[in-house]
Amino acid sequence: MDKLLEIKIGGGDVHSGWVPLSAFAMVRDLLDAIAEQGPDEELWRSIEPQIEVVGAGSTVLAIHTRFVRKLRPQVRSFRERAKRHALMPRARGWVKKYVGSPSTSWSYVDMVEIPSKQEKKPLPEKDRVFRFDARYKERLLVNQAEPIHGFDEVYATVVRAGGETPTVTLAFLDGRSGTFEIRGPERKDLAKRIGKHLYDTVKLGAEVWWNAKTLVIDKLVIHDLLEWNDVSLAKVYREHDNRLPITLTVDSVEELMADREDDRRE
Repeated sequence: MDKLLEIKIGGGDVHSGWVPLSAFAMVRDLLDAIAEQGPDEELWRSIEPQIEVVGAGSTVLAIHTRFVRKLRPQVRSFRERAKRHALMPRARGWVKKYVGSPSTSWSYVDMVEIPSKQEKKPLPEKDRVFRFDARYKERLLVNQAEPIHGFDEVYATVVRAGGETPTVTLAFLDGRSGTFEIRGPERKDLAKRIGKHLYDTVKLGAEVWWNAKTLVIDKLVIHDLLEWNDVSLAKVYREHDNRLPITLTVDSVEELMADREDDRRE
């Protein structure tokens, strides 16, 4: 296995060569926050943090895995979001709980990405290290307001669905696309049902976190496949002898589509 990360803690009551047991829970939650960046949560959960002594009495928690190449992009995405004070909800909660908190015995946490031995031009060390401390926490809470959380219905085209940790890749009408986690006790069955609509437009029940300042979606999780039929307006137009005997508004189009579905059921 190769080393992907070193997590260093210091300050406060932490002494060189000693790691408090609470640090293991902190690192577990940090890995969970990094996993929020992509579709590989099961891989992150399989990682066992290890105590590693580097040099004379310097102690760190090391993260080794056989999936370094696959997980490295998520580490970099997490670090870049941290730099922009644009952390996702799980990571924001991690900072609030473990950084500059009276309940922790350390005052800072350094996350160090370890370059692969095969990398010809690894990132400079200053670009691979990120420090979380009280000053960072204060800036984060000022610059990143608590996200708006709620539930919504989304319409999108299914590009891909499935995986060991079920996800769905969606293409939205405005041109955006992304891969999103599927949650729930029957999530694998839900992924299969969504997968049967490959390249079709579907209606999905989703849990959403919006950025409080920009209202841009920070995170979206799929919970359900809702009943809905994609009706082509061009087809409806042709079936009415190339005429639409109504004024086109959102309400009138929805009414026309509902009538069309009623006709189909009859």
